[in-house]
Amino acid sequence: MVRITQNGIHSGTYPRMFKPTNKSFENEAIFIFTVPEGKISEIRAVSDRLGLFLTRNNKK
Repeated sequence: MVRITQNGIHSGTYPRMFKPTNKSFENEAIFIFTVPEGKISEIRAVSDRLGLFLTRNNKK
């Protein structure tokens, strides 16, 4: 299991949010790996994509 924080600037298009805002953002995600016999066989991920769309959560 891995928990990460991603950050950047919304400078490109994104599904359902086509116009770049040029605002910085921070997004958390969790990845869960299934690792039988030392090899990754499955990856499941959950991220806070809603936070990308809410202006009040975006840093200015």
